[in-house]
Amino acid sequence: MTVANSEESIQLFNSYAEEMRKEAHQAVYTDIPQKIQHLRRLMAISPLINSTGISHVHRVSPAKRTAGTERDTSSSKMRRIENDVKRMDEDTNDSVKQLLVEVEDFHSESVPSNASILEIVQLLHPELSNMIDLCGQIKSWLQFNLFYIDDGRTSAKMVHESVIKELVAAEDSALAIADSIQQYFSKRATLVTSCVKHKTVQDFQEAVKELDALEWLHIKSTFNDISLTYVVLFTRITKAWTVLEPCPPVNTPARQT
Repeated sequence: MTVANSEESIQLFNSYAEEMRKEAHQAVYTDIPQKIQHLRRLMAISPLINSTGISHVHRVSPAKRTAGTERDTSSSKMRRIENDVKRMDEDTNDSVKQLLVEVEDFHSESVPSNASILEIVQLLHPELSNMIDLCGQIKSWLQFNLFYIDDGRTSAKMVHESVIKELVAAEDSALAIADSIQQYFSKRATLVTSCVKHKTVQDFQEAVKELDALEWLHIKSTFNDISLTYVVLFTRITKAWTVLEPCPPVNTPARQT
């Protein structure tokens, strides 16, 4: 490699390093504070998150009618369905009654998901994705900086490694939450299938309601957990910023081992 090519490579490398530093700086000092404010505002104004009750959770989304199919309301089957619903206890949740009506006619109706859960999940997914992206940006920059820490600066390395572990933990937490949402829908599908097969067993219907309520409580607390995680990361990183931002040499792309 010629001297000119070597200098060009070093210049490109240093340019990339500076770009990583700027992205990490923006993530810490701009993006994270904005996310904290956004989450606090969202938790304050969203009725799905700040509600003290859970009755709204059992609202079901409209079932989609299969093309070319219509209900025959005069059929004996529909009369049997209506009679079964009437025999339910007075305090049974209206949404569960609606769910029973929908799932009884299984071949012509799609069984609805819980509309409230779907809405709050749609609010949560972007927050999980943003947390993974922000943590990834900062983590990549810190891992890059480890190459420029002198072997004798043990404390600086420990600070870097400690912050990296916290960022990895935040990423893992976001992925675990996303996985738990998938598990909720799978479990709910199993319970609804049992409701279809065993229409007279009210325990399956109650299990669906309790599962929805539990998922709502879990997601509600998740928004607060994400906000607190951002606060902890911001405080931790800004306090140690002078240690986390070493000055790499400008004449070499990386330390030779």
